[in-house]
Amino acid sequence: MTELEQSLINEVKELNEKFDRLLELFARGGMAVGKSPEPRKKRCTLFEWLSVWLENEHKPNVRETVYKNDCGIMRKHVFQKTDFNLPLEDFKLMNLQALVASVSSSRQKLAVSNMLIAALRSAYNNELTDKDATVGFKKPKYDAERRELLRVWKKNVFCDFFAVTRSKRT
Repeated sequence: MTELEQSLINEVKELNEKFDRLLELFARGGMAVGKSPEPRKKRCTLFEWLSVWLENEHKPNVRETVYKNDCGIMRKHVFQKTDFNLPLEDFKLMNLQALVASVSSSRQKLAVSNMLIAALRSAYNNELTDKDATVGFKKPKYDAERRELLRVWKKNVFCDFFAVTRSKRT
């Protein structure tokens, strides 16, 4: 291939990219003279946004095992309990609180709230919503003391069981 042919191919690629940008600009309504391009807000549902957020923003920032675990948590606790057609703009603080409160385990509750807060703040930062739905939300606390007491209690019950069975054998 000669240099002339290569330069023509490069120019054609460049013109195609410019044409694609013009089409996108036209689709957003910014082709009128003197009018700056303003992107229209895309109305997406909560389910669509959470799926996009998980794949594009969460996955690159965590290990593969954490990502798989978080997808399972979202599938079990969020996707099953929300309306798939609920517009993202209609998801308010009350919905967030109700969704997090519906999770029974304190560790899972904390994980769900952290992921939802990150996804909803990202939606607000990307201008998909007018208001940040996480303002005023109080994160649940992981009850480590209760968990430790339960662990010690189970250990004691286990040890007592084996002590009784050992004494019966002798």
